[in-house]
Amino acid sequence: MKKEGLNILVISSWFPNPETKSHGIFYYRQAKALAEFNNITAVYAKSLDSVNSPQLVEYTDDKLIGVNYFYPKVKLTIPLISSFIKLWKYRQAYQLIFDKILPNHQFDVIYVNTIFPASIAALLAKNRYPNSKIIISEQWSGYYPEDGNYKGFIMKYFTQKLVKISKAIFVVTDKTKHAMISHGLNAHYELINNVVDTDVFKPLVVEVQNKGVIKLLHVSSLVNREKNIVGILNSVSKLKHNKSSVQLTIIGDNKTEMPLYKNLIKQLNIDSCVEFVGYKKPDEIAQYMNQSDLFLLFSFFEGMPNVIIEALACGLPVVSTNVGAVSNMIQNDIGVVLKSNSEEELVEVISHYDRNRFLSREKIHEYIKSKYGVMAVGERMSELIANL
Repeated sequence: MKKEGLNILVISSWFPNPETKSHGIFYYRQAKALAEFNNITAVYAKSLDSVNSPQLVEYTDDKLIGVNYFYPKVKLTIPLISSFIKLWKYRQAYQLIFDKILPNHQFDVIYVNTIFPASIAALLAKNRYPNSKIIISEQWSGYYPEDGNYKGFIMKYFTQKLVKISKAIFVVTDKTKHAMISHGLNAHYELINNVVDTDVFKPLVVEVQNKGVIKLLHVSSLVNREKNIVGILNSVSKLKHNKSSVQLTIIGDNKTEMPLYKNLIKQLNIDSCVEFVGYKKPDEIAQYMNQSDLFLLFSFFEGMPNVIIEALACGLPVVSTNVGAVSNMIQNDIGVVLKSNSEEELVEVISHYDRNRFLSREKIHEYIKSKYGVMAVGERMSELIANL
């Protein structure tokens, strides 16, 4: 089927890179899923602090062909002028990719992950490959009123221009669709699922330790205004006060907000039951998920949290606030969706944890694979694109 598939150019605003290896990992997995049924070329340009001179990297990852262009950060800090230079350099990076690497290619589809700033590159690509159709995949929370980052003339100009010529916008929640429409971004919308690598995230045979202790796990960017880390820590404190035996492990790295969390842990006197382990690779995260009893997501807002799918693919039950697509992702036999999103309710659910109320790890894994696995999502997306 691969040879009969479409030639698709994937352009992403977020994509894994040397400085943030998990950045936009869900878009990378979408591209891999599409590559099961189509011919995928993924291009990505980004300025990096760690780069002193431009670096053009071509690679092949299984069925996916990739081109990365990394270039030095703009050091100038003069308002407007520095912004103009950044956008100009970004545009030039993609111009170089199209001129030097892909001058003789033809694409059926230009697939854009998160509209801005990738829309700048996508419009360039549309001029180069005029017969290709534009498909957008959007998971940015900036359109939400509680986020409020969809603003500014340049962002709105390029966003509106790309949406106007798009065939469809793929979203993972109705909330994103309605938020975008509220900004006048009217288009044909389709709901799709995120992708989980079920070869990495799966039940493993692990040694059980600290029997009698409820082992909690949280994985995120640790941005409190989104992930509500403070609420999680407060809940652990209440559990400890109620004599519940819990151990919380937090995976993620956020140098800016870490001092806040460290100080709060000391104030709450929960040093002995909270551990920050920093950034971990996917296979390491899977190990932690297999060694835990419950995964916690206490976010204020989300889209379709990839980390929930990863936890469930490992057979780990999830407790989450009712945000984004969560209520559609978590059934009663694989996790708990909080009704009030309060610390008191979270404490109540954890303190009455009983593994027997959930499906086995193997059954949870198979359920997630059937809905969010590479082949399942890749086939669904490919059919949608082919019929647009």
